[in-house]
Amino acid sequence: MQRRKLTHAERRETKLFFLFLAIPLAGLILFYYLPAIMTFFQAFTNASGYVGVELEWNGIQNFVNVVNDPIVWESLGRTMVYAVTSGPISLLVSLLVAILIATDVRGAKKFRFVYLLVFVLPGFALAALYKNLFDENYGLISSLLRDMGIRFGYNYSPTAMATVILTSFFTFGLKMLLFYVALLGVPVSYYEAAELEGASKWTRFVKITVPAISPVLFMNILLTIINAFKAFDIMFLFGGENGDPAQSLMVFSLYLRKIAITGNNYGKGSAMAILYFFFLLILVGINMLISKKYVNKDWD
Repeated sequence: MQRRKLTHAERRETKLFFLFLAIPLAGLILFYYLPAIMTFFQAFTNASGYVGVELEWNGIQNFVNVVNDPIVWESLGRTMVYAVTSGPISLLVSLLVAILIATDVRGAKKFRFVYLLVFVLPGFALAALYKNLFDENYGLISSLLRDMGIRFGYNYSPTAMATVILTSFFTFGLKMLLFYVALLGVPVSYYEAAELEGASKWTRFVKITVPAISPVLFMNILLTIINAFKAFDIMFLFGGENGDPAQSLMVFSLYLRKIAITGNNYGKGSAMAILYFFFLLILVGINMLISKKYVNKDWD
């Protein structure tokens, strides 16, 4: 069967299609794939930012140095503490706010734009706001706590990490939006039928809401894991490149930057990035296995 020749308009549309496809594809290759390949290559060399240093192949020595570096394990421990505490808080607050604006609570829907501000504002802007609130010397919240005899602030080492974790109450933008859309898709008739059967609000939430939004819950858990373990902006703004005070905010991503950028040790930094990538990959894989227990794909 002879193929139909494309018209001039169809050929023009095809050219435009590949043209517009080429732009994001070029960005993907230049800013994601190419740096990833370079990172993998540099992890097996003595690559650095120093001019005139001859590039040499050193095998797995960078990986050995990473494993034997005690600060790597300390920073990973702080990262896990932050992720385990801030992650569930952010997820729970996201769900609660989504339920609030999705229901008929009086006045809730009028303030949707307030909740979405957290999603629109950049991370560094929010971190600067939190920094002014939790400064031990002049921060509004820290000053109120000091009047009650409680010493609390991001620049006081015993409470520095707790301060950062506290800010997770306000990092619910995208996750809240996803929950909100999922809640709107749950048929109201299901709740009405369950209410007629005498089901309590908690029973309706567990038996109807959770199964209905479980696929979105899975996605939000993935986002929470990834965002928590790659936390950098707020740590850097609060504690600087050294994670001060007393390196209490020196999480893994901050230490990676210090090794690779400040210390000009691209080889070790690349090895840290690769090991961290596989560590996160394992965590995501575990979540995907566990998701079979709570994601209800056949819910209807």
